[in-house]
Amino acid sequence: MDMSAANRKGLSLFALIMIGIGSVLGSGWLFGAGTAAQVAGPAALAAWVIGAVFIGMIAMSYAEVGAAYPIPGGMARYGALSHGPVLGFITGWAVWIAVASLIPIESIAATQYMSSWSFGWARDLVDARSHQLTASGMVVALGLTFLLWLSCYWSVQLLAKINAALTLVKFAIPVPAVAALIASGFHTENFTAHGGFAPNGWTAVLTAVTTSGVVFAACALYWSKWPNTGIVTALTLPAAPVAALVLSRKGVKDLGRQFAPAWWIVFFLAALSLLSHLGSTDFGGRGVLPGGADIALVAAMALVTYFWAVRAGVRAHHAGLPGPDPVLDGSESPDDGSTAPERELTHV
Repeated sequence: MDMSAANRKGLSLFALIMIGIGSVLGSGWLFGAGTAAQVAGPAALAAWVIGAVFIGMIAMSYAEVGAAYPIPGGMARYGALSHGPVLGFITGWAVWIAVASLIPIESIAATQYMSSWSFGWARDLVDARSHQLTASGMVVALGLTFLLWLSCYWSVQLLAKINAALTLVKFAIPVPAVAALIASGFHTENFTAHGGFAPNGWTAVLTAVTTSGVVFAACALYWSKWPNTGIVTALTLPAAPVAALVLSRKGVKDLGRQFAPAWWIVFFLAALSLLSHLGSTDFGGRGVLPGGADIALVAAMALVTYFWAVRAGVRAHHAGLPGPDPVLDGSESPDDGSTAPERELTHV
């Protein structure tokens, strides 16, 4: 994608707002709501409130940091600015996995939507029994993924125009649909008709917060149940040895100094996976840790890790690992208007 400074500045405020709204309103408005209701029943409403609290805190944090450091690729680079290149590499790795999987996920969701059309070919896109994509459905999803990739490759402005049109459609369909459903009949007895407000217990509400697309925050990772916590750890932690390999290839000798500010995230993910595996059966664990005690341990570990991360960031800056500040030192915006080069993995 053409992400030159001139191209980025060519995006209007309306296009940027549509990109933000379009990234929020996705397939989850139906799939997330439906899955959360299946997991938690009517108590899924509480899951959405809990999710809103988590997302609100995350959004305010990103808004504060984003305003202070309005740099491209911020989500992947804030870790490097706070704790040095190794943590930046790990967080960038995690962001890359999330972004790389987003387009295929949305393509699959769009194909599942298409299976509800009355056309014969559309009905064959999803298997009625397994609810998985058929061979023809995989072909359609792959084609949609390729088209979305092309829109990104050709021009960021073309992507912005397509996104603006799709975002308007996202408003034009869900809002009248929700209004029509409420107007046709709002039956409050449905909140307690099938086993009560929380038929699957309140642990199901916490699970719905993470596994149903309501929110996926680090502090709520434990609620997503084992083996999901282990999968997240297995996808993220390989970035650490890869970073060590890259640093070694660059001739860096003091790997301990480079990795010191990043050990807290390695400990957090590994310990959280272990607690999830040994935790209560309500969250998919083996039941070694009784219910309640596992949540207390997770909360205590999160608090300890938080203070560890803060101290590690301070020490990283004292050691000069983050390198030049792109805002305070002006390294991000050279006087000639060109884009500053990306920082190397190591700063020595």
